[in-house]
Amino acid sequence: MSKCTKMWLIIATSLVTVGMGIFVIVMSINKWDFSKLATGKYETNTYEISQEYTNISLETITADVRFEISEDGTSSVVVYEQEKVKHSVEVVDDTLTINVDDQRKWYEYIGVAFGAPRITIYLPSEDYVSDMKIKTTTGDINIEDMKVNSMGLQVTTGDIKISDVDCDNNIKIKVTTGDTKILDTTCKKMNLDGNTGDVFLRSVIVEGALSIERNTGDVEFEDCDAGEIYIETDTGDVEGTLLTDKVFIAETDTGEVDVPKSKSGGICEIDTDTGDIEISISK
Repeated sequence: MSKCTKMWLIIATSLVTVGMGIFVIVMSINKWDFSKLATGKYETNTYEISQEYTNISLETITADVRFEISEDGTSSVVVYEQEKVKHSVEVVDDTLTINVDDQRKWYEYIGVAFGAPRITIYLPSEDYVSDMKIKTTTGDINIEDMKVNSMGLQVTTGDIKISDVDCDNNIKIKVTTGDTKILDTTCKKMNLDGNTGDVFLRSVIVEGALSIERNTGDVEFEDCDAGEIYIETDTGDVEGTLLTDKVFIAETDTGEVDVPKSKSGGICEIDTDTGDIEISISK
C-alpha cells in the first residue's frame, strides 16, 4: 500500500469518527428524539365547511385518505400536512374540492421527514355525498359506512379498503401498485383495474358486471355475486365462493382449473396466464 493511499485512509477514518462524534453530541442534546432531525415540518390544519355540497373531488400527492361521520352533524376536513405541501379546501359548484399545492423547491425534496400526511373528511351523515372522485399518488384510501351514487378511486402506490358501502351506480377503482379490499358492499357495476396487488372481496353484490384485471396478484372472493363476472390476470391465483350458479369459461396457461359444471346463470369468465382457478357455489 502506498503512502498516499494510507494517508487518504487515515483522513477518511478521521472524518467518519468526527462525524459520528458530532451525531452523538447532537442526538444527546435532543434526547435522542429523531423527529428533530426532520427537514420537512408537519402541521395539522382544520377546515370547517359551512356550505352544502353533494359531491367530492380530491387530488393529492402523498396522503392517506379516510372518511368519518361527525358527531355533531357538521362537515369539516382535517389535514396533517407538511408546511410547504398544503391542501386547498373549498366548495365549488356543489362539489367539495380538495387539491394539493406543492410549494417546495427542487432541493427541498431531498431531506428527512417523519410521519405520513393524512386527510380526514368528516361528513354530516353516511348518505350526505352523491358522487365521489379521489386521486392520490402515494397513500391509502379507506371508506366505510357510506351511501353514494357513484365512486371513482385512483391510487398510484397504496392500498384501498371499502367497507359497508351502498352505491346506487358504479364503483370504479384503479390501483397501479397496492391491494384492494372490498367488504359488505353493493353497487350496480364494479370495475377493479390495476397492475400489481391482491384483490379480496367479501359479501360484495354487483347487480350488473363485475370486472377485475390484474397483471400480478391473487384474486379472492368470499360469498360474492354479480350478474356477470370477468376476471383476467397475468400471474396470480383466482379462488372463491359465489352465491348463485354461473356459466363458467375458465382458462389458465400454467395451473389447474376447478370450477362447477353448472349450465345456468350469468357468465363467469376467468383467464389467467400463470395461476390456479378454483371456484365453488355457496349454497
